[in-house]
Amino acid sequence: VISSILSDSFLSARNFSNLLKQQSAALIVAFGMLFCVITGGIDLSVGSTLCAIGAGLLYMLDETNGPLAAMGITGPFAYVIAILAAILMGVLMGGLNGALVAYGKLPPFIATLGTMKIFRSVTQQMTQTFNPSVPAGFKTIASARIGNQIILPILYWVIMVVIMHII
Repeated sequence: VISSILSDSFLSARNFSNLLKQQSAALIVAFGMLFCVITGGIDLSVGSTLCAIGAGLLYMLDETNGPLAAMGITGPFAYVIAILAAILMGVLMGGLNGALVAYGKLPPFIATLGTMKIFRSVTQQMTQTFNPSVPAGFKTIASARIGNQIILPILYWVIMVVIMHII
C-alpha cells in the first residue's frame, strides 16, 4: 500500500480514470443497491441478474446463432435492439423480485435468494449451448473515448449518478 501511494503514477489522472473505467459497472449496480438498502430491503440477486442480462445480451448479438443475426439484423441497429432488450430483461427480473416482496409478502432476503438461484441456473443452462463472445463493433461502446479523455463507461456511470440523484 505504501509503495503504491508513493509511486508517481498512483495519484495520476490516468490511473484514476482506469480505476473508474474498470469499476463503472460495479458502481452502477452499487447505486441501484443503495435505493434498495435505503428502503430497508436487500437484494441478493444483483450479481446473478447482471450475469443473466449480460448472457442474454450476448446471445442476442451472437453473429452465428443469435436471433438478431437470424433475422438479418447486424451492426449498430442490432446493438440498440439488444441493449433495449437487456434493459427490458432487467426491468422484468427486478419486477419479479418486487412482486415477490410486495404481493407475495416474502421477505426480501428470501425472495432475492430464490431468484438469485433461478437466474444463475438459467444463465448456466443457456451458456452451455453457446459460447458468448462480444462482437468487435460492440466493444466500441465500452472502449471509445470522447476527446481522447473521457472513457464512455465513466460517462455512463456519471449519467446514472445524475439520474439517481434526481430520483
